[in-house]
Amino acid sequence: MASDYSIRIWYKRYDIAKQFYLATGHLSPPAGTLNTWLMAQRSARRGRRGSIAAWQIQLLDQIGMEWNPNEQKDKHWEQMFDLAREYYEFHGKLNIPCSYVTEDGIRLGEWLARQRRAYRNYLAKRRGGRHIVITEERIRKLNEIGMVWDAQSVNRTSFPEQCILYYEKKVVSDACKLSQWEEYGFELDVFSREKLIGIEYDGIWHMHADCIERDERKSLAFEELGIKLFRLRAPNLPILNTNDTIIQLTDNSEEVLETAIRELFRLQNLTPPDICIKRDRKAILALYREYIIREWDEMYAGLRQFVEENGYIPSSPEVFGSKGRSYSIWVNHLRSDYRNGLLTQAQIDKLEDLGISLTPFEQSWHKYFECAKEYREQHGDLLIPVDFITNDGMQLGKWFAHQREQKRNGKLGCERVLMLESIGIVWEVLKQKQNKTLAEAREFKSKYGHLQIPDAYITENGVRLGDWLTRLRRGYHEGSLTKEEIAEYEAMGVEWTPILNNWNKMYDVAKKYYEIHGNLWISANYVTPDGIPLGEWVSKQRSKFYSKNKSAPLSPDQIMRLEAIGMIWEPYEERWIRKYGLAKEYHRVHGHLHIPSDYITACGVKLGMWISTQRQADRGNPNYHITEARKKMLDDIGMIWNP
Repeated sequence: MASDYSIRIWYKRYDIAKQFYLATGHLSPPAGTLNTWLMAQRSARRGRRGSIAAWQIQLLDQIGMEWNPNEQKDKHWEQMFDLAREYYEFHGKLNIPCSYVTEDGIRLGEWLARQRRAYRNYLAKRRGGRHIVITEERIRKLNEIGMVWDAQSVNRTSFPEQCILYYEKKVVSDACKLSQWEEYGFELDVFSREKLIGIEYDGIWHMHADCIERDERKSLAFEELGIKLFRLRAPNLPILNTNDTIIQLTDNSEEVLETAIRELFRLQNLTPPDICIKRDRKAILALYREYIIREWDEMYAGLRQFVEENGYIPSSPEVFGSKGRSYSIWVNHLRSDYRNGLLTQAQIDKLEDLGISLTPFEQSWHKYFECAKEYREQHGDLLIPVDFITNDGMQLGKWFAHQREQKRNGKLGCERVLMLESIGIVWEVLKQKQNKTLAEAREFKSKYGHLQIPDAYITENGVRLGDWLTRLRRGYHEGSLTKEEIAEYEAMGVEWTPILNNWNKMYDVAKKYYEIHGNLWISANYVTPDGIPLGEWVSKQRSKFYSKNKSAPLSPDQIMRLEAIGMIWEPYEERWIRKYGLAKEYHRVHGHLHIPSDYITACGVKLGMWISTQRQADRGNPNYHITEARKKMLDDIGMIWNP
């Protein structure tokens, strides 16, 4: 048993952990004394070092203790990878800067920066300690979604690529950079539509070393389009299985690059210009900036003209501007640049002046949020069916289901969580519905004193309480309810096999009805003022009486007791008796049965037609049936058989 001193020390460490949890909302401190103490608690629970009591485990659980942090880290990595994959599927690239934050407030850029640092450690064979590590499997998964491992290349073109474009443009006038949003759907460092040639500079060792398949797919695609591809490849890159013309660089010096560019012109059968990178550096950088700005302005001018002529911003990727460039894909890239802080204020003003929303998902989210507020004001809650669509065609039900899914997966930002909770969102819909149903059941029990609920019973609030009770009993008999649930429902008054136990109770209700009304002529949906489904019970007794497969037959004693209170086994007999009662009442009031054939009672029964069918039955009409007992009963109230 631990000493008082060791317990006091434990409580002191625990208080520090608790304060950290209250301040940060988690229990994953950085390396230090607290982190070491938490690791010791995990080891103690696994039985590796020291001991820990059940009450100590319980206290740690209350402040979010993760007993298997590696599992949580793996789960977090997969969640972040899913976000990165979504970004790649939408934008076609993963060149996200460190400052990038998703619309939900998740710092995806920082996470990718950590993966790059881990990759550098992997290449340098740095393992363990405080080094961030990454597995080969995770490297492969990131490569499949276009990971950019070199942070220097994120959202910028390398200087060697700019050099190649600068000198190529001196000789080939239409040389330009090809973007993914243009007609071919691939990027090229240099492209000439007139000559149908493309030039790629493969200079980042670990990027191109890990993306051989991607480079080969690109080469094959351009080959099928009839575009000849030249590649300048940095030293030590793997060999590609393509038909490209390869120029292999021996090192990364500017002198070797100049020689390679001259060789590039020779292979194109072109006379190279005077090449001196050191001399032309400023001009190279200026040309590239000018080229990018001019390209942007050309696309913007074309899009503006399209909007002025057509009155809308094209959303289809099949609407092209000059040189086969898709306007909608270009706009999507602009939104990516906006989130990454790559647009100037002048460009932002131009786009907004044209009516382009740079944060469409954010605006759409707020539009749905306002719609949800209106729904809450009209209906008093947010228990919206998944298939609910507003009059404006907004799929509000699916939107809410998506918000709940994002919340469960930890992808919904804190701000949005708070906004949704401020208007009363129910995160656990099934649990909320269950609580509502239980409340309705308790109200039924309080009102009627029992839970003998008809199968088709629906409360005033639209809760199908009969269906709920049926499913509950089925779950009990199938063994899907827990002991705690069974105890809770039994305390409420739920009976699991009510048929046998309640027969005598229901018989007493039927007998009381008979003593008041003198008969059991009640419809199958009749419910007593106390809420007892007497009509349904009487109907079931008839079914048992006539059923050939009598799994739960009526006993002779039950049959005798029911007949003693006027039970009519044949439902057609019941109908005949009901209409006979109306004829008897007519005779009492009028003193005769001279009833016109079109006479209808106040309750809607065609009594005149019924009297006519009795006469036809007496004359032998095979469509109708009459017995001697029925004839005598009609004679007793003055029936005229031949009027």
